[in-house]
Amino acid sequence: MTRKVLTLTLITLLITLLAACSLFKKQVTFSFTDTVQATIPSTISINTPFNIPIPPVSTSATREFENKHTAPDLLQEVALTDLSMTITQPATEDFSFLKEIYIYIQKPDGSDEKLIASATNITSTAKTISLTCTQENLVPYLQESSYKLRLKVKAKEILTHDVDVAINLRFRVTAQLLK
Repeated sequence: MTRKVLTLTLITLLITLLAACSLFKKQVTFSFTDTVQATIPSTISINTPFNIPIPPVSTSATREFENKHTAPDLLQEVALTDLSMTITQPATEDFSFLKEIYIYIQKPDGSDEKLIASATNITSTAKTISLTCTQENLVPYLQESSYKLRLKVKAKEILTHDVDVAINLRFRVTAQLLK
């Protein structure tokens, strides 16, 4: 009798554990990067905010989702963990001309704009700067095949030439795995 009770208890416990495990869907967390090119025009004024729209960015996320066995509709969290900007042209330029920069993300149609990174009181004389990222969950933007960025810059010096920059974005993604 005791053996039957013990066996029945073990079977019930095993079934309960298996059922509980199926409630927890497996997840994957990974990072990927996108690089976007932009030009800060020489026409910007000193101490006046200047908007620089960027054409839609075809994200590398779709390929990463496939490689990690997940899909856009299974995203749970997307965070921007790092955003840096590097001057690509002219070779002699640095970021000393900038006072402030704000970077916004938008859906492909230009809707739902959110601030994702910024730098204020810029004093860098380097060719690369790191911006402070916000803690926004960017799932709706990475569920699309592309997104838009908009820069808002404020200069502290007159530019006599356009400045080309590469914007490097690193995202951390948490998603459920495909079944």
